[in-house]
Amino acid sequence: FRVTGSRADRDYADVTNPSLFDATTNDLALSTIFRVSPVTQITATAAQTWYDASDAPQTSRDTTDFSLGLRTDVTQTLVLDARIGYVDIQIDDLAGTPSRSGATGSVGLTQTLTNGDASVSLALTRNQNGDRTTLTFGRSYQLKNGTLAGTLGVSEGPTGATDVIASLSYSEQLKSSNFSVSLRRTANTNTQDVEVVDTRLTVGYGYDIDAISRISVTFDYGRTEDDLGALSTVERASLRAAYTRQLTADWNLQGGVLLRHIDDRAASGSAQSNSIFLTLDRSFSFRP
Repeated sequence: FRVTGSRADRDYADVTNPSLFDATTNDLALSTIFRVSPVTQITATAAQTWYDASDAPQTSRDTTDFSLGLRTDVTQTLVLDARIGYVDIQIDDLAGTPSRSGATGSVGLTQTLTNGDASVSLALTRNQNGDRTTLTFGRSYQLKNGTLAGTLGVSEGPTGATDVIASLSYSEQLKSSNFSVSLRRTANTNTQDVEVVDTRLTVGYGYDIDAISRISVTFDYGRTEDDLGALSTVERASLRAAYTRQLTADWNLQGGVLLRHIDDRAASGSAQSNSIFLTLDRSFSFRP
């Protein structure tokens, strides 16, 4: 059995932008795994989400999700993942938004190859805006000192727009340093219930100075636009440089700088936020 729960709160103070509003999300999920045979397992999941927002329509949304999944080894190198479910979304707001419900499901195949794997998946999901159908093809390669992976697909959302989605990632681990770069384009629903296309680029580099100290640099860039092109785009960029030192086996000290920039064309403006940070953290594990 597996039980998971989470709570997320978002609060604003002294803001006038209607797209910035307080919101609370509570999630609770229960999963049970049945191992039918050494190569087959079935997963039953029940989940509940409660969402309350202080937006203009005063949105309150309860989502109930039931699903049954199957994972089996068709052959020694071919794995089948399938899931079928039902989602019920009850919406209460001043705008009179209708509630939604319906079936969900997915099916995917992953073939293990000599230098990586290849995959294909088809998924139908539903949220407060409607249903989304996504078809994705993937390929990954195991390299001498790293990995290279990519996906390519299409996604049709509740608005009827069909978007090309893709991802590409590369990572390399050397003797005393590591490098990674990832680029992905996704279609999803943002916090204002608008269907958007997100493009994200992340580049990271780390270098081990010695056995207890390390420096790292990370650059992030993001671009968000409405999938119908009706809204202006929002671009965000950040650069983070940090120095980490291991004080003991459990304690780490980290300090650095963070530079952030946002360009919101819908608001006809941009903003910058630069900061210096110093953190002290401790890691631990225990068995109940």
